[in-house]
Amino acid sequence: ARFVHFSTDAVFDGKSNEPYGEGDVASPQSVYGQTKLQGEQAVLAANSQALVFRTNFFGWSQSGQKGILDFFARGIETGTAMTGFSDYIVSSLYMGDLFELLVEAVMKEATGLIHLTSSTPLSKYDFGVAVAQAVRGDVSLVHQGLLAEQSMLGNRGHNLGLSVPKLHELLGHPIPSTIQNAQLVRMNATASNLSNAGTAAGTEAEAFKAKRTVFKALVDVNLPNARAPYLGG
Repeated sequence: ARFVHFSTDAVFDGKSNEPYGEGDVASPQSVYGQTKLQGEQAVLAANSQALVFRTNFFGWSQSGQKGILDFFARGIETGTAMTGFSDYIVSSLYMGDLFELLVEAVMKEATGLIHLTSSTPLSKYDFGVAVAQAVRGDVSLVHQGLLAEQSMLGNRGHNLGLSVPKLHELLGHPIPSTIQNAQLVRMNATASNLSNAGTAAGTEAEAFKAKRTVFKALVDVNLPNARAPYLGG
């Protein structure tokens, strides 16, 4: 058995112009980042064979209202204007890919600290545009904004992209990017989920509203070249 611990990109200060590697000095700017870094250190001090992943991921939330994918999907479906920050950059990995890469790393008997993210950092604005383009939605609904102008949001740093050469070398194959078609197609919904959503009642029906339109468009455009999507919400 392998002890696996999940950490975050927020252990860095976000001031670098380049993606952070595992060997770069962590300097968290938020309480969240500070406590996650302390968690990393405590795990590795207690168990030298533990596997610690720093990650950032996206997928459908259970409520259909909490995640960035939910946010952009609902806006596209309802024709609502949305703002994405062009100065907030992360290496967000689709949760289905995260599970696959996690299993591969464990099977390789990896230990220590590894960055488990997408291969290409992307701004939140560019992510919104990518989702709109993937579903042939109205890209003009995605407006460009700046995190630096949002005084009510906590200090997150602006460039929290992580580099993944260590993961690439360990697994022996390329790591997916955030906007690859196969990755977008395999967002966390299935044909059976969507079929069941048609008869769901109450909050579940609301949660699936955005998923139906977005997933159908993704399937129509890309599914012949994609692997099977994941179950769950």
